[in-house]
Amino acid sequence: MQYYLKAAECFANDVRNALCAVDREIMPMITEIRLRRNKPLMLCSAKETAFLSAAGRLTPVPAPDSLIITERMLQENFLKLCDYSVYSSMAELKNGFITVAGGSRVGVCASAVLREGQVVSVKNVTSLNFRIARAVRGCALPILNTLFVHALPSVILAGPPGSGKTTVLRDLALQLSNGFAGRYIKVCIADERGEFAANGSRFELETGLNCDVYSYFPKRDAIEMAMRTMSAQLIVCDEVATPSEVDAIAHGFSSGIAFAVSVHLNSIEDVFSKLAVRRLLEFNEFSYLILLKNYANDFVMIDCKEVYNEIHRRDSSHNGSNGHGPLFF
Repeated sequence: MQYYLKAAECFANDVRNALCAVDREIMPMITEIRLRRNKPLMLCSAKETAFLSAAGRLTPVPAPDSLIITERMLQENFLKLCDYSVYSSMAELKNGFITVAGGSRVGVCASAVLREGQVVSVKNVTSLNFRIARAVRGCALPILNTLFVHALPSVILAGPPGSGKTTVLRDLALQLSNGFAGRYIKVCIADERGEFAANGSRFELETGLNCDVYSYFPKRDAIEMAMRTMSAQLIVCDEVATPSEVDAIAHGFSSGIAFAVSVHLNSIEDVFSKLAVRRLLEFNEFSYLILLKNYANDFVMIDCKEVYNEIHRRDSSHNGSNGHGPLFF
């Protein structure tokens, strides 16, 4: 409930009051708060979506008393979420989001302002999606107890949005740096978007005793610094996607560092079309691909060598007998 109430405090008066009036037994289940211009305010859990009234009443379909987000209300809440400085949030806004206190990410739909084909600003905000960041203590233990008791393997956590990748990675870092299985692993987190722990100079979500966090640095830079100056044993990265990030991970492997990273995959079949994942597997350094469905309560663990061999088999079949196929950027 504390994470929900902290999220509610990020909104302007009308929305905040409605959110705080929700039944307290329901608050811990809410994962998203969605505002759309001239449409009802919606709350989402892992399995359901509901419409919220000004009095805090939830209904499965729009009701006469559902709270409609007017253009004025949307603008007020957008400005408050930006801490009344759109300019200082513009680097994130150009990528479709802002990060607020406590590590929650707010997706922002708007119109892009282009200059020579590049997004330089945004205007006319139409939708906000507040994804509530939570620390779920112990949620990584099923994975840790299976893989990390006597080893420090490199792992890829994969899943669709909302499957708990960031939450599980955060707890994995916490447990390993706090002495899991009698070892205090030196962990560094490349927290490019401030989702793991950061809020300015404070860490609002715990990351562990032997954990260091690089906040808002590009992942490739944070990885290089963790290698050079922090003697990290394990580096944690969320949402690896670009060639430069993959190259930085390759450099880390050459220095004997382990990695726990996440990638977006809706199913294991997506592995065969995601170039970043294919190249990560090509290094032959990751031990397991862990496909999350609902945090670590429901996951499938797959040997990375088996996945890579299947990629190679499919590529060879597609291209005849002449080798690897498109495994490189």
